[in-house]
Amino acid sequence: MKAIKITLLSFLGLLILLVIVSFFMPSKVHVERSMVITAHPHQIFPYLNNFRKWVEWSSWHKKDSTTQYTYSGLAEGPGSSFAWRSKHPQVGIGEMKILESYADTFIKTKMTFEGMGISYSYFKLAETDAGTKVTWIMESNGEGMPFYFIPISKYFNLFMDQWLGKDFEEGLALLQGIMAKLPHYHIGDYEAEIRDFPGLDYIGIREKIPGEVLSQQMNAHYSTLENIVKNANQVPKGAPFTINYFARNNVFDMMVALGVQSPISTTAPVVSKQLPAGKWMLVKYTGGYSGISSLYQKGFELLASQNLKPSGAPMEFYLVNPAMEPDSNKWITEVVFPFIE
Repeated sequence: MKAIKITLLSFLGLLILLVIVSFFMPSKVHVERSMVITAHPHQIFPYLNNFRKWVEWSSWHKKDSTTQYTYSGLAEGPGSSFAWRSKHPQVGIGEMKILESYADTFIKTKMTFEGMGISYSYFKLAETDAGTKVTWIMESNGEGMPFYFIPISKYFNLFMDQWLGKDFEEGLALLQGIMAKLPHYHIGDYEAEIRDFPGLDYIGIREKIPGEVLSQQMNAHYSTLENIVKNANQVPKGAPFTINYFARNNVFDMMVALGVQSPISTTAPVVSKQLPAGKWMLVKYTGGYSGISSLYQKGFELLASQNLKPSGAPMEFYLVNPAMEPDSNKWITEVVFPFIE
C-alpha cells in the first residue's frame, strides 16, 4: 500500500513538474516547407484557392479517402470554406476557411481542428526561372485551445515541425505531380499557357497609327487614359495593354487601353468597354517590342493545331514597360490569344 502511495505521489510530482516547465516553453508553432514546382503561378493557384481541388493533392485525403467533406460559402477565394470528418486520428474533424486571397501570389486560411484550437496557414507563390516557388506555412499559438490541454500541447509542439512538415512535403510533391501532367504548349521559343480569364472593364482609344509615330501616339493615349481614371477616383487595374486588330503597310489598327476597377463614363474618342471572361492562350515575352510580331503567326498556328478557334483580336499586356525600366532587355509583355474550344 505504501509503495502504491509513493508511486502515485511520484507520478503527481512529475505531472506538476511538467506543467510548471510548460509555462517556460513557447506556445507558438511555425512549420514551413517550400518547393519549386514546374508550372506557372496561374496554373497552381486554382488548386490552392478552391477547396474542392484540395482532394487532388492533399496528403490528408490520401491518408483517408473515405473522409466526408462539406463545402459552403463561395466556390473559391475569401468566403469559401469546407469541413471534414474522418475516423483517422491524423485527419480527425475540422473546418477551414480562406480569409485572404491575392491572385497567383498569396492565400491565408484559418483552420479549426476539433480539440486542438485554431491555426493559420499561408501559401506564397513566387515565379522563378525554374517554375514557381510555393511556400506553405502553418502558425499556431494555442488560440481556441481548451486551457487544460495547453500545457501538454507545448510538448507536442516540439515534434510538430517533423510531423506536419512531412505532410506539407508530400502535399507539395503531389501538387508537382499534377502540374507535370498538364499539357505543355510552345509559341516559337516560348512556353505558352492556357488561362481562365475572369473578365475586365477598361477604357481605351482605338486608332490606326503609322509605325513611325507609334510609340509617341501610344504614350499620348495612355496619358489621356490615366487622367480619366484619376479623375474618376480610381487606379488602373492591371498592366496597360493594347488590342491589336491588324497591321498593314506599317499602319497599326489598335485599341490602347487601361483596365479599371469599375465602368467609367467616357466621351469620344475614349470608349468604355469590357474584355469578356473566357479562355486565353498566352506567352510571356521578354525583350524589345520588335520581336513580338513574329509570335503572332505562330500563336494562331498553335491554336489551329489544337482545334481552338480565336474569339477576338490578340492583345499585348505590358507588365514591365519603358516607363518602368529603361533597359529593353528587361521588358516583359504577355501576348494573349483569346479562344473558344
